[in-house]
Amino acid sequence: MNEFNLDTELIPTINGQRIGNSKRIALLENIQRFGSITQAAKAVPMSYKAAWDAIDALNNLAPQPLVLRQTGGQGGGNSVLTAFGEAFLNYYHTMQQRHQQLLSQLHSNADPSHYGLWQKMNLDLSADNQLAGIVSQIIDGTVNNEVHLRLSSGQELVAMLTRHSCEQMELAVGVEALALIQASAIMLARPDPNLLISARNQLSGKIRHIDTGIVNSVITVDLGAALSLTTSITRNSAENMQLDTGDEIILLIKAPGIILGRLR
Repeated sequence: MNEFNLDTELIPTINGQRIGNSKRIALLENIQRFGSITQAAKAVPMSYKAAWDAIDALNNLAPQPLVLRQTGGQGGGNSVLTAFGEAFLNYYHTMQQRHQQLLSQLHSNADPSHYGLWQKMNLDLSADNQLAGIVSQIIDGTVNNEVHLRLSSGQELVAMLTRHSCEQMELAVGVEALALIQASAIMLARPDPNLLISARNQLSGKIRHIDTGIVNSVITVDLGAALSLTTSITRNSAENMQLDTGDEIILLIKAPGIILGRLR
């Protein structure tokens, strides 16, 4: 017999997009407290890499950066919340108090038969990259539509969706959407004016970090406006390209490799 309780988590969103969970909120709180990613990660606790990944995800989804960071400082680099980040955290704390008050009021009316449904609704996404943007253009086709998503960096992503999917999601110009991209779906190329590639998306960026493994290398690329994408290529390819932090790079993404989501 399952015991049903209204013990829920307050999920923060920005512009309708889910940007965090309790660990990410704790990370923001500890960055505010310590001014250090390393110390904040230990306090949560989470790994240093996971903390950087979380900050990237937060900044990617927010209309303005929540965290500003400087690498190489004492203890792994100094980090501070922006004014927007401070305001967001204060808002979260206020809503958290009201959330707990509401749960107390609703608990007596909880229906245990809803238990299975709540379990199914508690889903997480496995996509390595999640970028929020605004639909700027939709080109209708007979079977598929080409959907353009404007990022806060000013760059555009183009995704290929079926007409049916676009209609179901009620996509239209001006609608906010979320682009989901697996790291393995992103290829890299050196900037070259003579480069002719069939990939629909060719985004310019600068390599921020390279995590070299035995087989693969995971590479994080800054797009500007605190946005970033992570790609995974073979270690041999990374070495052949002589990739290094600070290098200008082109990210190649085929339009069918991008999944669009929309929160209502």
